[in-house]
Amino acid sequence: AGMETIPASGTLEAAAKLTGRWGAPLVALEAAVAEGSLYGEPFDRLAAVVDHRPEATELKGGRIDSGSKRIEAQAVYRHEDGNLRAGRLRFSALSNGMPLAEVRRVHAAQPDLTGNLQFEAAGELEVRPQAVRLLELKGHAVADGLMLRGRRLGDVRLTAATRGGMLSARLASDFSGSSVRGTGEWRLAGDYPGKARVVFSKLDFIRLWHLLAQA
Repeated sequence: AGMETIPASGTLEAAAKLTGRWGAPLVALEAAVAEGSLYGEPFDRLAAVVDHRPEATELKGGRIDSGSKRIEAQAVYRHEDGNLRAGRLRFSALSNGMPLAEVRRVHAAQPDLTGNLQFEAAGELEVRPQAVRLLELKGHAVADGLMLRGRRLGDVRLTAATRGGMLSARLASDFSGSSVRGTGEWRLAGDYPGKARVVFSKLDFIRLWHLLAQA
């Protein structure tokens, strides 16, 4: 199969420094893309500092700015010498409170939905030619101040963490004045078998019906 093309555009500026020896190069790269888009989402500036050596590639500082939205990331991909198709990727990423109305795909799907989304995550992936598997994850995401056409929907909080070969997740929300609690566990093996449970209480069905009718 061929390499997947990443849908991206923008004006690129880059500077690279090449050292090391023949067969074992050391590459230091600084790059920035202005006024671009990535997977259909526009951004003002994307910047990255990357170091590459025979056994690893490191993203020391990655950052995307788009309006008031900001995402920062770091990563280290350790692989066999000369083989980029198999290895382990450790990563971390975080955002500020990003207005949903400024996210193009969200706005296109529901232009009357407002609120803020913020997340932070860190973990490790195993990369193989056949598949990419999750080994470790710890993170949380919060969507707060959610409103639809001026009606308050509430807040949503999601946390996830791995331990002992299992991925556990918890969901909490006061959606439409109710209390929503969810839990789930998945084994980090095979097809990730697991189970999840969501409990609703104090749910106002009439209010929910009006909200759904407006969507």
